[in-house]
Amino acid sequence: MTELFGLNLAIPSITILKYDDPKKLAFDTSSWTHLLRYISKIENLPTEFKGGSVTTEEALKKLRAKTRSFGSPKELRRMLTENPNLLADVRPPSMLYAAIVWLVQHLHQSVLSNVSFLQSLQEGKSGNDVKTGLQKLGTNAANARGPIGDLSVSLSTFKREIIVANNALSEAFKADTDLLHRLQEQAGALSVKIEGVQKKINDLGFFTSKQRRKELEQQLSTLQRELNNTVTQSEKHRAAIREIESILEDGNWLKSGLDDLMSFLDNLRKAWTDFGSGLTQLAADASDTQLGDLAFVKKLLGLDDAIKQWKAIDQAAKQFTVESLVDIPTH
Repeated sequence: MTELFGLNLAIPSITILKYDDPKKLAFDTSSWTHLLRYISKIENLPTEFKGGSVTTEEALKKLRAKTRSFGSPKELRRMLTENPNLLADVRPPSMLYAAIVWLVQHLHQSVLSNVSFLQSLQEGKSGNDVKTGLQKLGTNAANARGPIGDLSVSLSTFKREIIVANNALSEAFKADTDLLHRLQEQAGALSVKIEGVQKKINDLGFFTSKQRRKELEQQLSTLQRELNNTVTQSEKHRAAIREIESILEDGNWLKSGLDDLMSFLDNLRKAWTDFGSGLTQLAADASDTQLGDLAFVKKLLGLDDAIKQWKAIDQAAKQFTVESLVDIPTH
């Protein structure tokens, strides 16, 4: 029988916790933090924020729309205020961030059922009760696996679109940076001209005509106004560039953050598939006598380690759900 089924059927087949921090889910990495910070920085930009050039402002407008479709802790809190049962609903929310938290919350609930049944096996059960429980776990695993596919597809689409939008902002940022350099050079050239005209005025002799003095003073005034306008424009561009540069720094992590998340979902789906199919097959093929043998069941399921690992997953899922409501600092 053990050769037919293999051992450790109840132990998750793929690690879905961080290898270097088993208290966290595998996708909860530094890349994930950068992704959330990127979303938060765009979300917190003032409505009247001017991003430098028209091209930059248009790129930001598209990014705002994309980040709104992803969502944030702030948006999740707002949604929960309107619907306190949001994370307990049968279907996930349309907002991606809320859907991720919804999935993790349901992961917690499904894992809790796993742990409860696996722990009950340690007390000894009849073969029929074990069979019924294994069938139920198989069904629960299929239900838990179901929503993962749709979320993965939505995230794949979002990843493609947000990277395109971020690249557009990056290109616009480069153009704005070049413009800032030109403005700074222009300001420097104007300062030199102003010094030259001022020197000419200072060097004017007693017999210089009033007309000549007036011409130089008007020239000086015009240059000073032009310099002031150039400096003002330069400072506005500099402030906008600082904001955009900060956003793009976190934007460098978009691909890795979303890849980590999508890889986690693929692994989670496989873990549920292996777990559910293995236990369902065991319930179908093993006799009541075999399933009533506690030593046999413990060995076949890897019961002690299975309980330990599912408990760890449960704790990580609960911790993530709690932390998902907290804003990521942007500085």
